[in-house]
Amino acid sequence: MLRSADLFAGVGGASLALDDRVARTRVFCDISGFARSVLADRIREGALPRDARVHDDVRTLRWRPEDGWIDIVCSGSPCQDLSRMGEQRGATGDTRSSLFVEALRYASECNFGEGAAWIVWENVSDIANCGL
Repeated sequence: MLRSADLFAGVGGASLALDDRVARTRVFCDISGFARSVLADRIREGALPRDARVHDDVRTLRWRPEDGWIDIVCSGSPCQDLSRMGEQRGATGDTRSSLFVEALRYASECNFGEGAAWIVWENVSDIANCGL
């Protein structure tokens, strides 16, 4: 079975979609206290894996051997600086949208530095206009 990490997880939608038949989520990360409380409820209820850990900030998230092998890193990083509805400041510097770099960093740390096999990154289509 594949194992995944769900970054910028929100309430766990990507993990619910992957289901345990595709990949078992080992790590969730979201800065929102409300999202983490929903994740905790879903873990307690058994809708999400009970042995997954929940972390609060992608900037301080580090892969740990006890997380197990991570095959897939799912990431839906902030889009406010990329979207036509936002300021379109791009994904570099100190923008919220630049946090996608932290997902790449985490993915590269996984599996004793061998890296995750796949990264699934969901974002707005305007990303194509931001030089990425």
